[in-house]
Amino acid sequence: MMRSIGASLLALLLSSCGGLDINHEYSSDQYDQRIRYIVIHTTQTGFDKSMQVLTDAEYPVSSHYLIPSMDDPDYASSDMQVYQLVPDHYRAWHAGISAWQGRNNINDQSIGIELVYQPHCRSTLSVAETIVWNPSAVDSLINQLQKPICLYPDFDPEQIQELVELIRELQTRYPQITPTHIVAHSDIAPDRKIDPGPRFPWQRLHHEGIGAWYNADSALCFREIFASHSLSAEVIQQALSDYGYPIDITGEYDLQTAQVVTAFQQHFRPWLVDGRVDAESAGILFALLKKYRPSRLGVLGTIAPLCRTSENLPSVPLENIDRLRPKNDTPRRILE
Repeated sequence: MMRSIGASLLALLLSSCGGLDINHEYSSDQYDQRIRYIVIHTTQTGFDKSMQVLTDAEYPVSSHYLIPSMDDPDYASSDMQVYQLVPDHYRAWHAGISAWQGRNNINDQSIGIELVYQPHCRSTLSVAETIVWNPSAVDSLINQLQKPICLYPDFDPEQIQELVELIRELQTRYPQITPTHIVAHSDIAPDRKIDPGPRFPWQRLHHEGIGAWYNADSALCFREIFASHSLSAEVIQQALSDYGYPIDITGEYDLQTAQVVTAFQQHFRPWLVDGRVDAESAGILFALLKKYRPSRLGVLGTIAPLCRTSENLPSVPLENIDRLRPKNDTPRRILE
């Protein structure tokens, strides 16, 4: 009798270990996907070393994808291939300390794509030795901002085509990857990163339906307005922040502002990366806001509808611009 009871208890215990009974009758629509950004990187070295760094446990860095260059002598294959190193649903270690559009820890929310690409750089020098600045605005920070001196070759066209096809596939899988969610490493970490650099073909990607780019007529219109009406540092900082850049609103043209402006120009005005907020850079910035984040234009929203064509520049109500001007002619005035 006792043996029979023991056998029954054992059978009951074993049946209870068969798995948790989960009810799937109900569901919620209150969720979203982890992946909302794509971050573009360059490896700064050849294919063999890039693969070692991104896969060897000795190096605390990784990316979801690696795309080689046919121009790289390290790449032995005659066929272009995209290498997936980390599954999409896992968190790769590619972004580091980063932020974009008010969100931090971009590693948690992004796909990282590394391109094998080698700029030719030499020792780091002060910006004062390499870039023409507005002395009245940046005397106090020139010696703080350090940049390497680099020559940037063109990207391999086959590599860029593979990138285009990969991003298209990722956008199909993850609809939260909108145009302004495809960013450079330097966009999300402007204080410490410069990749993929000023030769990366952002405009070409936009022509392929990928990423953000501004309307040229809008940029010209805003440029004409700002050429004769200065903006305060606070307004420029707020506009950069509203577009997505991680920047504190200090009202001063400080080190962080120079770094963010440099990252912005590498992305959207690569033919002249000088860290200065001139009328052209400001025009491009506000054209981007008008196109992608019009609710963030603030008082300039009253001007934006007039910026339709470069041939018919508007007569701007001066009281609108006056509200944006700096209160005095000090280094706070950064757009001349």
